[in-house]
Amino acid sequence: MTADATGRSASAGHRRTGQPLLALLGDCERQGRSVFLFGADSSTILGLRERVATGFPGLLIAGICDADFEGPVDAAILAHIADSAADVIVSDLPGPRFRAFAASCAAAGIAGETLNLPASFRAALTGSRVSIVLAASGASAPASFVRRVRASLAGLRFSAIVLAQVFRELLPFRGFAPARRSSRKA
Repeated sequence: MTADATGRSASAGHRRTGQPLLALLGDCERQGRSVFLFGADSSTILGLRERVATGFPGLLIAGICDADFEGPVDAAILAHIADSAADVIVSDLPGPRFRAFAASCAAAGIAGETLNLPASFRAALTGSRVSIVLAASGASAPASFVRRVRASLAGLRFSAIVLAQVFRELLPFRGFAPARRSSRKA
């Protein structure tokens, strides 16, 4: 693996620029490529692992590691990444830190393709299920459409709450219980 000036992997000529994390994971799932997730803090990376496992059941997560530390990546972390034998190593590091990480991976002989999507882990974790479904299906949608869908779903949830309250108030007065018939004839 060699890193270009932006820190993205130049191995195998497979370059992605600006591709959202969930779409990338959907691609990896369809192609049968294993993924190592590196970055964010421990709670974010653990939550992301759970969300990815739910949203992409066919994706092999080779490993995860948070990047909640100062300084360069140490040998133990690089060994952990190398032992995972992941096809793709995805990070969400700031640019300068990612370049140092990519150089460390190259020096350690880590063969997986290294890609960086800065600040994408937390965004994917806090995103909606709509985003995961779209990414898992290979579809994409403009951000304005996704915002409208989210707003519509919130409106539907609110309407359901209001209707439930109305029905709770009406049910005792309308006598929705079945009427009892008398068995005696008059």
